[in-house]
Amino acid sequence: MRMLSPALSLLTMLPLSLVGCLDFNYERVVDEALLELDAAGIERLHLSQGVGDVEIVGDEAATGIEMRITLLGPKSTKQDADARRDVIMNLEDDNGVARATAFFQDFGLRYTMRVTLTVPASLAVDVIDETGDLSVINVADLTVDDSTGDIWLEQISGAVTVIDGTGDVEMTDIFGDVLIEDSTGDIDVNDVDGDVGIEDDTGDVEVHGVDGDVDIVDGTGDIRASRVSGTVTISDTTGDIDLQECGDVDIQEDSTGDVRIQ
Repeated sequence: MRMLSPALSLLTMLPLSLVGCLDFNYERVVDEALLELDAAGIERLHLSQGVGDVEIVGDEAATGIEMRITLLGPKSTKQDADARRDVIMNLEDDNGVARATAFFQDFGLRYTMRVTLTVPASLAVDVIDETGDLSVINVADLTVDDSTGDIWLEQISGAVTVIDGTGDVEMTDIFGDVLIEDSTGDIDVNDVDGDVGIEDDTGDVEVHGVDGDVDIVDGTGDIRASRVSGTVTISDTTGDIDLQECGDVDIQEDSTGDVRIQ
């Protein structure tokens, strides 16, 4: 493990130590740390994240996992020491699974964090994310369990499963089947080499460029799909449906809204 501060020790329940302060858009960098793990023998990354944005990027040349945690705070520095002590972070090899955690013990503090991971592109990834935006680019199979925040996925070389509470979901260049369960927020899926299944309560759904079947169960919101080689099956409660250049179409239910098929 390479450290940005000598106060960081072994990879377990580590407090952050100061490396400087910088004001930008009311998000002041309070502290920063870097954890590293050799990826030899590791096939999967499991990340559990509490509050803050997460970015995971796969690199074909990477032989290890780098996890950078940036602690961000308000203009006032009064609680900086408490915030540093409150951060829990960990990166370890658990029998071939890289387990990464980053969260606060006390959610009452007005601080957040940004977590950035660079991993081998061949790794499968599981993410449990409580609050904050998530971006994942160029990894293998991906599973996301997200409570609040937007999700952006790009260039995933395997199947994708997303369980999302609140926030938009957008993905492109997926080389595997896609399954999305979403409560609130828009969904935009593009360029999938596989089948797509979507269950959405509230929000618009767009699916474009799918080499496979598309199955959509939608509560409230418009549905637009185009360039689907397989069968499009839709069960919709409220909202318009617009389909272009699709294979077979099976609209099982459409209670309210216009339907256009071209």
